[in-house]
Amino acid sequence: MIEQAWREASAGATRFIELGRARRWLLPFTTSLLATMFVANAISGSLTHSIAGHSLLNDVGYGLDPLRAGRFDTLITNIPFALYPWMLVTITFLVLIGVAPFEVVAGWRRTAVVFFASQVGGYLFASLLVAWPLSATGSAWGQSLATARDVGPSAGAFGCLAALVWYLPRRWQWRGIAALFLYFMGFLILTHQIWDIEHLIAGMIGLGTGWLLVERNHGAGIARTLNRFPWPHSRDVAVILVVLAGLLNVYSAFVTSTHFHTRTWDNDIPFAALHGSRTFVALSGLGLILLGNGLRHGRRVAWLATLALLAGGAISQVIKGLEIEVATIEVLLLLWLLWHHDDYVARPDLPTVRRSLRFSAVALAMLPLYAALGFWLLRDRFNQPITPGIAVRETFARVLLTTTHQINGEHFRARWFLDSITWIWVAVLLVSVIALLRPILRLTKETDADRRDAFELLHRYGNSSVAHMTTWPGNTLLLNHHRDAYIAYRLIGDVALVLGDPIGSPDGCAAAIREFTHLTRHRGWTPCFYGVGEALRAEYARNGLAMMHVGEDAYIDLPALDLRGRRWQDARTAINRARRSGIELELVDASQIDPDILRQLREISDAWLRAKRMSEMGFTLGSLSGEPDPEVRFAVAIDDQRQVHGFVTWLPIHGTGGWVIDIMRRRPDAFNGIMEFLIISSALAFRDEGAPFVSLATAPLARVEREGEEIGT
Repeated sequence: MIEQAWREASAGATRFIELGRARRWLLPFTTSLLATMFVANAISGSLTHSIAGHSLLNDVGYGLDPLRAGRFDTLITNIPFALYPWMLVTITFLVLIGVAPFEVVAGWRRTAVVFFASQVGGYLFASLLVAWPLSATGSAWGQSLATARDVGPSAGAFGCLAALVWYLPRRWQWRGIAALFLYFMGFLILTHQIWDIEHLIAGMIGLGTGWLLVERNHGAGIARTLNRFPWPHSRDVAVILVVLAGLLNVYSAFVTSTHFHTRTWDNDIPFAALHGSRTFVALSGLGLILLGNGLRHGRRVAWLATLALLAGGAISQVIKGLEIEVATIEVLLLLWLLWHHDDYVARPDLPTVRRSLRFSAVALAMLPLYAALGFWLLRDRFNQPITPGIAVRETFARVLLTTTHQINGEHFRARWFLDSITWIWVAVLLVSVIALLRPILRLTKETDADRRDAFELLHRYGNSSVAHMTTWPGNTLLLNHHRDAYIAYRLIGDVALVLGDPIGSPDGCAAAIREFTHLTRHRGWTPCFYGVGEALRAEYARNGLAMMHVGEDAYIDLPALDLRGRRWQDARTAINRARRSGIELELVDASQIDPDILRQLREISDAWLRAKRMSEMGFTLGSLSGEPDPEVRFAVAIDDQRQVHGFVTWLPIHGTGGWVIDIMRRRPDAFNGIMEFLIISSALAFRDEGAPFVSLATAPLARVEREGEEIGT
């Protein structure tokens, strides 16, 4: 897992450097933004002095009051400035890690769109959708938000940073989104400032605009032929409902005011219970949002935690303000999850859980020591003398997400210390929850006997074009219970990617599918079979798998192969040109290839990969690294000086006598048509040997636009 993450990080860094070099590291938008910031702050004198309380803030600062006065120009005029000189440093850093990288990968035009959409939208929506409604309720927080003024490009920078998430590898995108959301919500909960609301909204806008603007490769016309779209799984529906319930809890905790018939609850319920219930509602909302990914993968612990949070959230909604409507929604969602309990059977990764529990135990043991040390060091910073009893009660109350309301910090550090007790406890809980939600990322064990039996099954039943690829390094072979069929898979994140259909007897293949899907459910993996045929379609459907047509093999019928006619004109031209150049075909087994020829093949392959700026694919495409597979055959275009001009490799299709093409490489100076010469000459040689057919591998998107073809079930 760590090695895979390191490879992805290295590949991403390499790609980033290549893009930067392609743009000559010229970042006009970022450069202009930074230059404008420093020039504006130098002229105004705010490089050394704060503009808070200064007339300049009233002239350029943005807020609800300027909006009411029709000062829409402040949407733009606030951008170059910072409230304090130290904020200019932090904003510059934010621009360098958010705006600059996004401009490298997306270009200055997309960067400008995302930046200004996030900057203006963050300020505008924070004022109109949050500050204005809250100020109308008469709450002190709403009034402070309505009168606050803000400056600086931080909202736009956060929007670009959020948009950058879509350029990460797919399995890291949602993790990046979750990390950003936790950052925004954490600062909002700690500070309650208008700019943190702006940052949260700007991040959401950046995600949306970034998703719309990110470069994608779309297959033409695929969606037009979708006849039936698969119904969403109950787990997918649960994720949406649970995340919405979490957002509703967060909104209820921070925005809604006390219900009219609970105005006297301050006299009936202790303040600690009221304060703790509101805090629990907020934290349970965040918890429900975080648990969504675990529910999507069917993890039992995520399901149990969701039930607990929904039950606790419903009770807290009643305590904090008799929010019967929200509590009813959470109870109904809880009952719906209980009804679908069979969908959540994935177990946690026990070694990770054990390490997490040990860490949590140590952290909990250290928390009383931390609290005692903090109370002693800051004993003169509270509104009354701190006794051991007061310290113990306050620490216990903070762990329960509430407060005794007996002591207050008279200094920022004292107030921060009291809040930090709660946040340290919450952090310990989050680490434990994340460990419990972590899927089992360990592969199943494969023995020498497993590989030996799999090879026997391959030579007896492996009649598909991808069957021989299942034996390649990187694939884990898993036999079914009766050992009469096997599958080959590799784990990419939490996706178990299977290469082709199971290989074995018909009954064994059906059992292998059932057993593998059962394994993935209990390990929290998502099964995906790539390169399957129609023979086992019904068995895949019975195990809850949807099929999509992505292409089909292109075969050449060798007994019927005849190079006469217009359609074979290019092939005849390539053969004649090779003959005039003194180039011939040598078809040789990998076990008998000359070492000097093999060295040339590797040099050609390495040069081709460098020119394409890519590495070996390794899943459905072979490699020349390591010892050659003895069952592979090389078709080499070689001249009378024994110089190789190009080559292709052919894999056996066991049980049929056919062959499938694999690697195709050529020298940069080889004549045009060298590949056609190699393929057709190989096909003719195989025909002379009595082979019935050759496969040119999968033709992507073949048949997907044929009228009436069903590609989604």
